[in-house]
Parts: sequence; structure tokens; C-alpha cells
Amino acid sequence: MKGKLLLTILSVVLVGVLLTSSCQSKVSIDGRISNINLPASVEGTGIFPISVEVQNTGTASCTFEVRLDVGYVSSDSFLFTVLEIVSQPDEKNIDPGEIAAFEFNLKACWIWQPEVSTSLNFEVYTNGQLVDTRSANLTVLMPQLKFTGYKVASSVEWFDRGMIINLTLEVKNKGRASAENVSVKATLYETDGTTRDISVGQIGYLASGASDRVDLVLDGDLLERYLISIEVRDTLGLHDAIDSEEFTLTPTIPWEDILPLLLYLLG
Repeated sequence: MKGKLLLTILSVVLVGVLLTSSCQSKVSIDGRISNINLPASVEGTGIFPISVEVQNTGTASCTFEVRLDVGYVSSDSFLFTVLEIVSQPDEKNIDPGEIAAFEFNLKACWIWQPEVSTSLNFEVYTNGQLVDTRSANLTVLMPQLKFTGYKVASSVEWFDRGMIINLTLEVKNKGRASAENVSVKATLYETDGTTRDISVGQIGYLASGASDRVDLVLDGDLLERYLISIEVRDTLGLHDAIDSEEFTLTPTIPWEDILPLLLYLLG
């Protein structure tokens, strides 16, 4: 009787072990990227969000982690970074069959090209194991400000400033993104590098492909030698700069204004 009871108990234990082993063998740990949400392109260097949706395709609740590599772009044998990761998501526990979103905040770096395409490479890990990878492309658009025209003339303001230089400068945004807080600066230098005068003009907003002009005035001294430096900037920084050759400042005599004065003085 005792032998039969012992045999029954052993049989029950064996069946339990087999069932447990069978259940364990059916547990799988797996996951996949089901969707990537990001814009086709971004303008300028502002911060923008992207998100990655991960599905638990296994049979057990697991903790998932998404890693992002923004990589490098090659141009003229030079490697540079187009994107910077500002913030990245924490790990998340996902139940079997469920989907969770992982959000990153990215920031575009200022690049000197109007358009650059870069690759974002995602990896999904669970329990330290790589379970899925995916890549997506993103285009970064930048403004590109260039001087496209200029006009320089000297004159004399006889009863005011004296000898002056009038500059008319044309700037065009040849980039793929709009430019904000655009300003143009002209500096008049003496031949020894001393600054004689500075004049700054504001253009403000300049859309992609648009042009605008600004008029600047610099004060100088008659028959002195100078050179002029001009530069254009926006919120991102310096875009274009040009230095002139040395020149001697000579007046353009406004005879129509002077002749009546001479006649008055002589009379």
C-alpha cells in the first residue's frame, strides 16, 4: 500500500516537472520596431521630437531599451555631425503583444550646406539582448546668406557729417531654410588696422530664395586710405564676409549744391 502511494506521489511530481519544463520552453523574449515617427525634414537648429514604437512580440513581460546612433556625414573627406541627442527615453516594461513609444529630443547642428541628409540608426534591447534594428533618413535644411550685389559711393555732407561713404548691399538667402534676425555690418578700417567707423543695418526675416537690400553710411576723412569689411549674420552666426582692397577716399563734388553757396559768398 505504501509502495503504491509513494509511486503515485512520484508520478505527480514528475508530471509537474514535465509541465513546468514545457511551459518554460514556450516562453520567448522578443520585440520589434513597429513604427518610427519623425519628420521628413527639419529647418534650422531648433529642438524637435521623434518617437519609436516598440512591440513586445515575445510571450513574457520584458523591459525594453531603445538606443539611437545619429552617426556622421562625410563631405570633402571631412566627417561632421548633423544631429545632437538632447534627451533620450528611459527603459520601459512592455507586456506581450503591447506597444510602447520611446521619445527622443534632437537638435540639428549648424552646417554650412543648405541641405544635408543623415541616417538615424535605432537598436532595441531587452534583457541586454539585441532584438531589432532599424534605420531612417532625415534631411536637415539650413539658410545660406550671401552677398549678391553692392554699390559704393562717396560724397560730402558739407554742413553735417563731412566726408561719408554710402554703401548699398544686397543679400540673398541661397539656402533651403528661412533666416531670422539677419543683419549686415560694415566696418571702415585704417591701413594700420584701426577701426575708423562701424555701421549696422537690419534686414530681419529672409525666406529661402528671397533677397533684400540695406543702406549703410560710414564716416571717413578726405584723401585718407582705408579698406572696408562687410559681413552678414543671422541667429545662427556668420554666413558671409568680404574685405575690400585699400582705397583713397575722394569726394564726389555735388556742384548743384555748392554753386549757389559760392555765388552767395562771392556776391
